[in-house]
Amino acid sequence: MKTIWEDIKGQIRSELPKNTFFLWIHPISFLEKADQTVTLNCPNKFSRNWVMENYFDLIQDKLRKAGAARVDLVFKADSAREKPERSPYPPAPRQLALPNISGFVLTLTLPLTVLLWASAMSLPSRPQGPLPTGLL
Repeated sequence: MKTIWEDIKGQIRSELPKNTFFLWIHPISFLEKADQTVTLNCPNKFSRNWVMENYFDLIQDKLRKAGAARVDLVFKADSAREKPERSPYPPAPRQLALPNISGFVLTLTLPLTVLLWASAMSLPSRPQGPLPTGLL
């Protein structure tokens, strides 16, 4: 039955756009045939639901044409997916947290700010005397 499923996938591939086939149909694998039930395995629940809603009739029609006229079609979601292999590269080092320097920054900037503010306040609001002419 596994080879029949692969043949059916080939037929469906010629009927669907390439991206659609590789997104929805290609990941489906044959799981088992027990009595009159063919079970196909989808990679996840979302994929299973989408395939059942959009391609169930197409797949069942292809199974009937392949000689499995009285078969119930069942889709399962792969709940025991294989974990991806670990990378051969060492994990990236964790970013070090910056020390709390807010007190240090305030210690430096606050007196400077006060000094600048005091200097600005000590300037007269209007220029006194003639403006220098050689600066322009």
